[in-house]
Amino acid sequence: MRTQKFCQLTDNVWYLEFAEETDRPNIGYVCGSKQALLIDAGNSPAHAKSVADCLREYGLMPPAWAAITHWHWDHTFGMCGLRAKTIVSQKTEQQLRRMRRWEWTDEAMQSRLETGEEIEFCDTRMRREYPDTQKIRVKMADTVIAGEKQLDLGGVSCRLLPVDSPHSRDAMLVLIPEEGVLFAGDADCEDFYHGGCYDIDKLAAYIELLKQLEFTYYVPGHWHPCTKQQEIEFLQEKLDALRRQK
Repeated sequence: MRTQKFCQLTDNVWYLEFAEETDRPNIGYVCGSKQALLIDAGNSPAHAKSVADCLREYGLMPPAWAAITHWHWDHTFGMCGLRAKTIVSQKTEQQLRRMRRWEWTDEAMQSRLETGEEIEFCDTRMRREYPDTQKIRVKMADTVIAGEKQLDLGGVSCRLLPVDSPHSRDAMLVLIPEEGVLFAGDADCEDFYHGGCYDIDKLAAYIELLKQLEFTYYVPGHWHPCTKQQEIEFLQEKLDALRRQK
């Protein structure tokens, strides 16, 4: 039985909410009159199937595309369970190519923990999502973009915006202007692969970027949607606290 809620945010935007136990992120869904787009693929084929089940339950069209917000496992390992064509940035593609060479034995996973190539938080939750880690598959994307790309879904457009972010160098924001929604993946989070903290300059630059973009609702990767003002105030408080600590 599905435990995650499938929520409607605006007339044409939905999302399957996050789940903390296995670090499943919010999965976005945007529907136009001609096509639909997913935002992120989830952390496994089972997660991707949960999205597909929701779409059938609500009578919504299958997605033609899936835009991936960044390379981390919980946003990409579901790519092999999608029928939709996936879109990633060049930097995400580089990271997927690197992960595709990984082995998923206990020995190989332990070695990556010891070298710092992987972190314990992700390793623990991977093992919860995949009781048999040998079933993990890393799939390359169908389309790789170097800069901004716009998709016309039919009366609804989506701007795919590859940017740097506090969380990773390969963030891709998805802005739906007609709906006033910005899907950001984990872009506003700390960089857990480099000390688990914020870079002050990257955080300041990200706040300025958000101020320049026009949207009403902000959808993060692992928390509930909020307004633009709430998100900027939240990040500004973190930035102010970091500056006081210097």
